Amino acid sequence: MKPFLATDLTENKQNTQKDGLEFLVQRPSAALTQSFETAAQKAMDTVHLSKLPGILRAGQWLMGAAAFLIIVGIVKSLINGTSLSEAFDNASFLFWIAGGCLVGWLILFLLSARRSKKVLEQEESTLAFSNLDNIVNSIWGDLGVPATAPEIDILSFCYKNKEEEIKPVTSGLENSPYHNEAFRVFADGQMLYIADLRAKFAIPRSTLRRIRRIDKRIAAIGWNKEEGINTGRYKEYKLRQDQYNCVYSKPYYILEFTHRGQDWGIYFPSYELPILQGLTGLTVE
Repeated sequence: MKPFLATDLTENKQNTQKDGLEFLVQRPSAALTQSFETAAQKAMDTVHLSKLPGILRAGQWLMGAAAFLIIVGIVKSLINGTSLSEAFDNASFLFWIAGGCLVGWLILFLLSARRSKKVLEQEESTLAFSNLDNIVNSIWGDLGVPATAPEIDILSFCYKNKEEEIKPVTSGLENSPYHNEAFRVFADGQMLYIADLRAKFAIPRSTLRRIRRIDKRIAAIGWNKEEGINTGRYKEYKLRQDQYNCVYSKPYYILEFTHRGQDWGIYFPSYELPILQGLTGLTVE
């Protein structure tokens, strides 16, 4: 089975082309793509300007981390029976360092918030983000994606095929081979459509076979939702997110279909099941 929108490294470790291009039916116009790239860069530059210089952000992080570690150490000593006055007498310099770090962190936090507000509220910044939104909407219109089409995460990854078994491959220093990539999905009587700002794919509904449940925990890099992982409709899935931006979920699913004799699978996390069941009418096996 080929994983849809995954990258096969079995024969070529340098391969960057994703599986499934035979289902590609449309790309945005070249003019819209160029406009989007320009507008996206402008928006990114605006966000960058709204932040403190890198050295100050690093200093804020270091001061926060130092204060946290010192406070944890003090709390542990208090738990072990040392009184606060004894702890201060034994290591008063640590109290002063922790206090200084907290004050420094707070000052930089306030400066960061002030700078961000000042930059983002400028008319030029508002126009940059508004222009990007307008271009994005134009791309969706160009691709024929309905405004009501829901957005879902699809698991994208690199893999090797070993004895007909898919083996995900971790790249570089990443903590997981899986990435959550956002797509908008919709269907008509003949096709299931999957689209992002780069392309639209169409899978014949007649080829869809089943949704298979995989009872394993999976970690995928990235969270694309506006809601938090433990709020709203996502609360019931008991998701967890670590410091590396990996989202853990169990189970995950594969929407299987067969096209021209080739078995395919669309891998997706547990919280997207209701949407894909509703669009395909398939049950979980």
